[in-house]
Amino acid sequence: MPRRPTRSLATCSRHIARYKLPKAILRLDHIERSPSGKADYRWASTVAVEQGATP
Repeated sequence: MPRRPTRSLATCSRHIARYKLPKAILRLDHIERSPSGKADYRWASTVAVEQGATP
């Protein structure tokens, strides 16, 4: 059974300072990577906006 993002955020909030919590949690099949192998944050930002995960 997949976990709900609100439940995941609640679990995280017990262990992580509030200001460090993610604003949203998206489940994706893959993450784009830069040529150096790091997560592509521009791509992630675009996906978050498209899925309505950002304010």
